[in-house]
Amino acid sequence: MRNEKQWIWQNRAYPHFEYDLKKLDGLIESVSRKQGELMVLSKMMGQENLQQSQLNALENEVISSS
Repeated sequence: MRNEKQWIWQNRAYPHFEYDLKKLDGLIESVSRKQGELMVLSKMMGQENLQQSQLNALENEVISSS
């Protein structure tokens, strides 16, 4: 069995994925809570610091995915 990473569109089920919403409830709740925490932090950081953090995150993503 191959364990290679693949693009989402390479999946045989794409774009008709099946999922169990009950299994995702806890994860969705956690993500929503963390999103709220990030919103509060971003307001506390100020616009300039927030923009620098966003730029750093984008740079890291470009480097790690190249």
